[in-house]
Amino acid sequence: MQYSLSQHYGLPTKIVKVIQKLYEESRSTVRVNGDTSSWFQVETGVHQGCILSPLLFAIAIDWVLWRAMDNSTGGIKWSEDESLCDLDFADDIAIIDDSWNSMQHTTSTLMKEANKVGPYINAEKGKPMTQCLE
Repeated sequence: MQYSLSQHYGLPTKIVKVIQKLYEESRSTVRVNGDTSSWFQVETGVHQGCILSPLLFAIAIDWVLWRAMDNSTGGIKWSEDESLCDLDFADDIAIIDDSWNSMQHTTSTLMKEANKVGPYINAEKGKPMTQCLE
């Protein structure tokens, strides 16, 4: 089932539209050693220094994880219906799974969902770690 951000987080549509307007036709320039580049269109990311940026980033990451982990069968079982499948802090994500194949599937799903909204997941920085919990 598809949900919009406003449905998932209970955000009023008016607030979502205001935030969208802040990012519409966003442009930037780069300054290095006193030289300034031409202006260019910004198509992804959050505004640096904007008070909303950390919140918007957290919402985007949460959205990606919610979509990627929705049908996950791995993780640590808490009860019949619930499992802990991921641990997150800022832009660091730990995926918890009970098999290598399932972990690969979950990671691929995570990358696919992230690509839909912009965050880039660096596979080079990711490191698998095995741990026995028995």
